[in-house]
Amino acid sequence: MPPPPPPKRRRAAIATPRQPQKKRRSGWLTFLAVIFISLPFAAGGVYLYIEHERESREEAEAYQAIAADGHDMSQLRDYLDRFPNGENAPRVRQRMRELQEIEADWRDAVADDTPDAFVNFKNRHRDPYYDRLADNKIDSLDYVYAVAENTPEAFTRYLSQHPNGTYRSKAMHERNNLENQRFEQRRREAEIINHLFGTEADSTTTRF
Repeated sequence: MPPPPPPKRRRAAIATPRQPQKKRRSGWLTFLAVIFISLPFAAGGVYLYIEHERESREEAEAYQAIAADGHDMSQLRDYLDRFPNGENAPRVRQRMRELQEIEADWRDAVADDTPDAFVNFKNRHRDPYYDRLADNKIDSLDYVYAVAENTPEAFTRYLSQHPNGTYRSKAMHERNNLENQRFEQRRREAEIINHLFGTEADSTTTRF
């Protein structure tokens, strides 16, 4: 009888090798290195954004402050010194050019110093601030002319041209005084005439 076959040997299971701890550690270090390197760039981006927002806010506030008036050349220059590339810088430069032309024409009108000069100035420049200045000059000059003429008609003319003028009360007072003086003078002249003619009439009657 043949001998029994030898028992089959089981093949040992091949174990899957585990990930080395060193490799895992290397991956984490790479990830942390990327984060660490990116942080300055991210922080720089946030800082630039915050600075941009702050500068935009300051620029808008500075522009609103000068736009409310817009007649102070030093304020306009100060804005451009601080924000030469600001959002409103083109408007400020345009306003400076307009203001330079207005101021030159205003100096010419002041040198002429007549109501017509200021009326012509107003027709050339529609500017509320300078309109008020021109109206005040016209009002003042018209009153000066009325005083120089010194007649009730002159003060009446001033009052009709400037019903709410600065010198309205003075003009009314002067006109009333002049009208009273004129009335009194005419009354005295009438009395003199009546006296002269009355005397002549009496003497004539006596002579006959």
